[in-house]
This record gives sequence, C-alpha cells and structure tokens, in this order.
Amino acid sequence: MIELHDLSPDESLDSTASSNTDRSSSIISSSLGQCSSTNIKYNPSNIKMFLKEQPEKYVLVDNHKVNCSKPSPCWTRFALPAVKDGNNHNVVIKNFATCRSCYSTYAFTCGSTKSLNSHKCAKESSSISTSPSTKSPSLNLKINRSFSEKKKTLTPLIAQWVSQSMRPISIVEDEGLLNIIKQCPFNNINGNDILPSRPTITREINRQANDIRERLGVILRKAAKQECLAISPDLWSDKFKQNSYLGLTAHFVDDQHILHSIDLCCEPYNELDKTAGNVLKSITAALSRFGLDQLMNEITFVCDRGSNLLKALEDYQVVHCFPHRLNNILKRTFYSAGTKEKKQRKQKKESLKKNRNDDQPNWNNSNDDNNDSLMYYDDRDSSESESDDDIVLDEKFVELALRSLSSSPPERDHVNVLEKNLPPYAAQILATIVRCKQLCCYVKRVNWNPMLEALKRPTIKQEIIVRWLTMSQLLESILSSYSALTSIASEKGTLHTLPTIDVSTVVTINGLFLPWKEVIERLQATNTPSLHLVVTSYWYLLESVVFFKRRARQLLKAMFSLHDLHWIAAVLNPHTRMLKHATDVERAHAYCLVRARLVKFMEVAQIDNNEEVLSSTANSLTPPPRKKFKSYTTQFHDDTDLGETSSNMTNAKRARHELEIHLQLNLTNCKYLNDDIDNPLLFWKEQEHVLPNMSRLAKQVFSIPASSAAVERAFSSAGVIISQRRTNINPSTVNDIILVRSAADYLKTHI
Repeated sequence: MIELHDLSPDESLDSTASSNTDRSSSIISSSLGQCSSTNIKYNPSNIKMFLKEQPEKYVLVDNHKVNCSKPSPCWTRFALPAVKDGNNHNVVIKNFATCRSCYSTYAFTCGSTKSLNSHKCAKESSSISTSPSTKSPSLNLKINRSFSEKKKTLTPLIAQWVSQSMRPISIVEDEGLLNIIKQCPFNNINGNDILPSRPTITREINRQANDIRERLGVILRKAAKQECLAISPDLWSDKFKQNSYLGLTAHFVDDQHILHSIDLCCEPYNELDKTAGNVLKSITAALSRFGLDQLMNEITFVCDRGSNLLKALEDYQVVHCFPHRLNNILKRTFYSAGTKEKKQRKQKKESLKKNRNDDQPNWNNSNDDNNDSLMYYDDRDSSESESDDDIVLDEKFVELALRSLSSSPPERDHVNVLEKNLPPYAAQILATIVRCKQLCCYVKRVNWNPMLEALKRPTIKQEIIVRWLTMSQLLESILSSYSALTSIASEKGTLHTLPTIDVSTVVTINGLFLPWKEVIERLQATNTPSLHLVVTSYWYLLESVVFFKRRARQLLKAMFSLHDLHWIAAVLNPHTRMLKHATDVERAHAYCLVRARLVKFMEVAQIDNNEEVLSSTANSLTPPPRKKFKSYTTQFHDDTDLGETSSNMTNAKRARHELEIHLQLNLTNCKYLNDDIDNPLLFWKEQEHVLPNMSRLAKQVFSIPASSAAVERAFSSAGVIISQRRTNINPSTVNDIILVRSAADYLKTHI
C-alpha cells in the first residue's frame, strides 16, 4: 500500500497574505497569460491560493474512485482539485486532495487516507468553539499535551478491548465511533486526537503479547519442573486463504490446587509440509518462546491420533484425546467409517449425482432395500469427515476384545457385521437417521425455521459429520418440532413432500446417543479436572444390550485402551478410589501404579535431603558404631523402626501406608465432596498436610485433560477473528490476539 505523504498545509500563507497579495497576484496573472494551466507546476500552496482567488477557474470535484462499499470518512470533507479547460470541462489536478471548507491541500496518490482523516479544519473548529487564534499558545500546548497523555492511556485499553472482544483493529478509524466521540459534551474533541491509529494498536497488541510470554513463561516453567503441565497441540487451516496454523493450549495446576487453561498460540505454520519432523520442529519453536523447549520431557501432551502428531511426539509422554476416539467409535458404529462398503457407497452416491434428474425428488416413495434417494442424501461419507483412525479391526483383534467382555454366554461379533446383513430393526434405525438428515435439508431449503421460531418451537439443528455429538441435537430438535412441521406443511398443502419420520424410532435412536452425549460433554470441560472421569465413563458406556449398543460396546473395547494415568486418576478421585467395577487384576494394577509414583516422589525427596545432610556433615569422618545383634538370625528379621530400614523398603512401605490411609479415609467429614462439585483438586488441597505425596501426585495427574477440546476452541476463536472481511489480517497478529485474549485475565488475578 502506498503511504500518503503527510504534507501539512501552508499555515503561514494566511498570516502573510496581506504582504504578499500583490506579488502573488502578479505571478498568477503573468503565469496564466503566458502559458496554459496544464503547464503549471502545482503544489499544495498554489492550489490553495488558486481555489481562493480564482473560483471561476479552479473548482473542487468529488472523488468517484472511492470504495462505495466502505468509503473512508475523510471524503465527506475532502474533494479533488480541478481546473476548467477551454471547453469548460473540469480536469482533475492529479495527486492532490483538498478540504472543502478551508482549502488545505495534501499530496495524495492512492492508498492510505490517514493524513486526510487526521486533518483539523480551522473553519469547522471556529464554528463550534472559540477560534484557535484567540487562544494563547500556552493553552494550545496544554491541550495538545493533554490529548497526547490521554492517547497513551487509551492505547493499551483499546488493544485489550480489541483482543478480548475480537473486534477488528480498524474500529479505531470507524466513522461511527468518531462521530460518537465528536458528540461527547466536551470541548470539541476530535476522535483522531485521542484515538490511536491501526498500526499503533497492532504494535501495542504485539507488545502486550510479548510481555505476557515473558511473564507466563516463568509460571509455566515452574509447573513443568513440577510435572504439573500438559500441552494440547493441533493444526488448523482457515477457510478463506487456507493458511495453516499451529495451536498450543497449556493446562497446569498452581500451588493452590487450581487448574488453569491458557491458549499459548495460534501461530502460522511455516514449514514446507506437515510431516512428523516438521510438526515437532514447529511445536518446539513455539514452546521456546516460553522457555519450555528444554523441558519437553517433563510435559504431558494431549492430542488426537493424527499420524503426524503421533510420530512427532513418540519420544514424549502422550495421552490421547478420549472424546475424539468416542467420536470415531460412533462413526464406525453407524457405518460412517471403517467399513468395507464405504468405497462402494461413495461410488454409488457419485453416480447418483451425475444421473439424478432435475425434478424434485419424491421424499416418501422409496424402498428400504434399494433406496436411491436415501443414498443420495446420506452424507455419512462426506468429504468433510475427519480422517479415520488407523486401526484395522481384524477377526483376531475383535475376538480378543470379545473375550475381555465378561458376559455369559459370550457375545456374538457385531463389529464385522456388514451393513447389508443387518437385522431389520437395525436397518430401520440407519434409514431413520438418513431421513432425519433429509428433513433437516428440506426445512433449510424451504426456510421453515423462522416459522418454528414464531411458534416458539426449537429450530431443526444441522448435523455435522465431523462431530457425531450433533446428531443428538438434530434428533432432539426433530422430536420437539416434528408435529409443528406437519402442521405447517398441511397449511401450505405440501404435506406429501415432507419427509416421513417414525417418531418412535427417533426416540430409540436418541436413547442410543444420550449416554455418549453426556460423557463427551462432561469430558470436554476445560477449567475443571476431567482425567479421572475416563475410567468411569468407559465402564458406563460398556453397559449395553441392543444391536447398536452392543456394536458400540465392542468397538469401544477394541479401539480404546485405558492409559496408566487414567487408572491413577480414578484412584485419586475420592469417589472412585475403591474401583468397585474393576476386576481384581485391574484394581491391583492401578494401586501398584499409584505406589510406584509415590515411591518416585519419596526417592527424589530423599536424595535432596541426603545432599543437605552430606553437606552439613562433610567434616565428620567418624563412621557410626556397628549395631550388635543378639543372634546371627536377628539381622534377617523385618525391621520395626522405619528409620533404620533400607531406603527402598522405607519408601515402599511409606507409599503403601499413604495409599491405605487414602483408601480408608472417612469422606463424610470432607468439606469439598458433594455431587455438585466434581473437582478432586479441592479434596487434595484439603488433604495436602495429611497425604503430602498423594496431593503432589494429584496436582500432576489432574493437570492433564481428558480431551484436546481446548485447542479446538482456540481455533474457533481464530475463525471468528479471520472473518470474510478480515482475510488480509497478518497471521502473527492473530497469534498475538489469541494469547492476549486468553491470558490477560489470568495474569490480572494471579500475578
């Protein structure tokens, strides 16, 4: 963009006009008499003079090249200078713009209109307030200094407002805002005098973001050294320019046992491709801005099962997103992914698109066995669908999963049942799902949702293939509004075109989705711990009887394995510490994992204590006296004094003892345990002095979320910032806005 030369008007012209009028008039008349106006070398000073003294020859014309959709507010006060030729036609004097009131002229080509917008017209000011000439220079200096100080105060506030409310930065130059400021009951305040420019706001946002990175880095490095930090990484592309971004969200528990979640970045991904090596390089570079690149071995990463992320983070501790796996299990359960007929179904849909007639399809005259219209509107294989998990569920794999399900008699294999071999009631469920999608498309096409709103009924919600949770929203909206839709169709005489829905089947399908919806919504919480809910959610979803529930149950068993951290989190949750639904082997394994973590803490603490003792007794070289035993067999007896046992035995016993205290603790007297508050961190804050090592372990474990939903929310915010009217926003500015928006409130209240 070409910058406008900010040439100030010739302010001395008016003050010296009386002494130079004769000379300038003679120059003008001689120049006009000797040559044509096209040969005059124009500048801001002589254009202003010509407009004042020869209005019959020099005039102002409107700028017809202004952007009509969003014109700059300066063109209400400015015009283009022009000179009349021999045919009395106006010829624009190029590269200049002139104020319509005071004739102040600026050099102008094309591009920025910042100087025109900041112009202070002397005539407009004198018509409202006292003329500037009557004010003393000292008063003008005080006013200018006051405006300058006010602008410095407003700049950081506006930068925070723009970031936290995701406003466009150009709002500081919006004509409406400037007019509001102009109407304030003060002494003729010009918005341009107190509001900073767009570049100033951009620089201020960048300054605040860099300051937050420095301050937040200290907090995050401390959390990482305590192993109380988890990072959720993911990649995203905006829908306008398809620019790639890397998102990182930090989850950590502070010394007060409070869980925090902050979006660290949504920065441009500048690598050549998205291979594992480049993804790891980009993640490391992003963490280095917070000083975390050397502490990645102390960080737990929470992400989906994308192959590039799995490969990139294979050398670090990774906990996979549980709701992401549940979403893919639902897709496979309802034959949306991972089936042998998937390619055939896509090919059939593509052929239907090519061969379908232009006539309106008959929504209700279809055969369930060979239903072309249903197949055409079946978007279960949409190109928008997320990639499937790279799990091949062969017969042996499924057989192992079936064996692990404790049922008598053993369950039949529902995983490998082909869609064409489904029992009739299961096929009817799939057909009803497709018809519900048809109904949504129909209502959207005929625009009946406003009518439902007028009747105070829920609108029909759009199902999104990449999130099967939205299927439940679609079904619930149909159950609430289908009777109203039939009434609307009857009044309009189009009932025969409305897709027919079996409401009882919809109720059944909605019942299938409700447990999964409840689990996924709870696990996607960001500001409360969620890792302890994975084990209980896993047990909850395994309780099934009908075909699709059994199929989902078997897929859940085959496609998901509980992580060691899931078991530790379940033990640390005071409500599920006894693991009553686990097998004896699973319960013993979980307790062993907790004891091993406690022993590790104790060993680290013992090493630190030994170093202190060693430094204090470095001068004492006398060895302690050797203990005398009553009998040679006594040395092999178990020690009763814990202080005299070996370090390993001491730590193991102490860990076992601390775990037993936790398991036998009477919870009725605990202050923070109730059904309304499901936050184990509050419990462990209360028990910090009784069970110090387990409280420390709880801080580590509950800093890890069960899902990577937080980074997805950061991408949603970035999508709001990069709107259709802001596609040219600098990606680095987007990154700064996301960080300031996410971290500003935390830093205000906790630092």
